[in-house]
Amino acid sequence: MKKPTITTIVTITLLAILSGILNGCSKDEPNNNNQTNNPTPENNVINKTVSTNRLKGLWIKEDGENPEWQIEKGQKDIVIYPDDNKCFVIAAKAGNYKLRFISSNSEKDILYKIEVKESKCTDEVSEVLDFHPAPGQFVNDLPKWENGTTQEEMNERCLKILQEKGLISLGAYGGSITFRFDHSIINREGFDFAIFGNAFEGNSEPGIVMVAWDKNDNGKPDEDEWYELAGSMHNDPETIHNYQITYTRPREGKREYPEPQNGYSDRRYIKWEDNLNEKGYLPKLTAHNQDYWPGWYEGTEAKTLVFTGTKLPQNANNIDGIWKLKAFEWGYVDNKPNNDEAANSFDIDWAVDKNGNKVKLPAVDFIKVYNGMNQVCGPIGETSTEITHAKDLAL
Repeated sequence: MKKPTITTIVTITLLAILSGILNGCSKDEPNNNNQTNNPTPENNVINKTVSTNRLKGLWIKEDGENPEWQIEKGQKDIVIYPDDNKCFVIAAKAGNYKLRFISSNSEKDILYKIEVKESKCTDEVSEVLDFHPAPGQFVNDLPKWENGTTQEEMNERCLKILQEKGLISLGAYGGSITFRFDHSIINREGFDFAIFGNAFEGNSEPGIVMVAWDKNDNGKPDEDEWYELAGSMHNDPETIHNYQITYTRPREGKREYPEPQNGYSDRRYIKWEDNLNEKGYLPKLTAHNQDYWPGWYEGTEAKTLVFTGTKLPQNANNIDGIWKLKAFEWGYVDNKPNNDEAANSFDIDWAVDKNGNKVKLPAVDFIKVYNGMNQVCGPIGETSTEITHAKDLAL
């Protein structure tokens, strides 16, 4: 047999390498994020069409065993949440999208064409569902309360302030505000929304953010739908989870304990005690001499207030008579100055359940901010989270 020449060997080798490269390019890439790039032949597909608006979620339901939902490869601006035989779909932009349903007991796939229509959405808060502050030196002033003003009217005042970028105080630990936008906030890659306070260097009053997805589509935040966005201090050894504090309203005509050196007209104004067997008082400042108890509260809340949540570590230091409240690294409201938007932005992927386990949400419909600090700083009084406005970063 004739021996192969060097030229022949090189040629065969190059052809083999080229063949391997071509075959490698023809292989399917791994499917990620429920995406597929290997469509079923058209004669084995049942086509269906559904429609919704931009940033308006839609549930799609099908019957079948071992169900699998897939979005077509390369589609952007769409998020799906498969849940057995149903799938939640939401898109950030108008357009046409494809969603495939596969089941083991059907020879045919179902291919959905999802028509997403343009809709007018605003990037600002559209409704305040609940303003529920704890007692504090700015309560009944930010926003203003007058005798006879109801809870609903206080909610409306807060909405106007958020839309005008004013200032709302949540009072001492646990005080909160709950609001929504006129659309769902989609869980994109990176930051999803921003909330701004009035922090500045040396004056950080961190508030914790909670989010809720309206999974059952009943238009309200149910208790089992709330998740905390775990900021940088969530797993800190000094952070206390499942913390509970109870405030007791002072009786009329109670004895006052002035402390002029700290600017207190009453250093033992509102009593508190917590589930750690600790007790203390919120002082009343001479500079803020109004009633610190929210005037519109009724029933038992007119006398006693109970708040439960996560308590963050103390962040205040008194240096030569000057109080400094240091900022935490990330993940809190009223923590860093407003000129740093990224430092005031939040990622839905930070969400954790009550046991600290990460959860994956396709979108959120309700946002709650509450004061995570139980702290009094001499003449500047209690640490109280403030909020000025919020916005959806997808718009």
